[in-house]
Amino acid sequence: MASLSFGQVGLGDDGAEALADVIWHAPKLTEVVLEHCEFGCVGLAALAEAIAASTRLRALTVKACTLEEADLVCLLQGVRRSRSLRELALGFSPIGVHEAGAEALGDVVRMVQLERLGLDFTNLGYCGIQSLAQGLACSKTLTDLSLKGNHFGDGSAATLAEAV
Repeated sequence: MASLSFGQVGLGDDGAEALADVIWHAPKLTEVVLEHCEFGCVGLAALAEAIAASTRLRALTVKACTLEEADLVCLLQGVRRSRSLRELALGFSPIGVHEAGAEALGDVVRMVQLERLGLDFTNLGYCGIQSLAQGLACSKTLTDLSLKGNHFGDGSAATLAEAV
């Protein structure tokens, strides 16, 4: 199995820990898609560790999942330590609402060899744009960035343009 997708599922801690175990042990799993899922913080921590340790996972989508600021930071810390991830989509996640999440995103863009990054409808605000721009300025691998549905002004657009 190369791809695993969950949608509109309340995984909770137990389900997220089981998924983490699959990420650790499935020899052909290269993509995980989680849409409209709910996790507990313990399960999300297990997922973050599995993502960080995986040598095969190339694509991760976490879209419209119930994430608080600490959850988002925990997830992004796991992603930041990934050596294999090349595609990350965090659509409809509250990145722009939380300063810590925005900073963690900047770290991911700076440190992970992402080729594609989807940040659609993430409410990127000033902090989010600044952190993203700092990461973009350091990234040598990112070729595709999607920012659909984010409402930022001319100043933020100029900041991003300077970074790329």
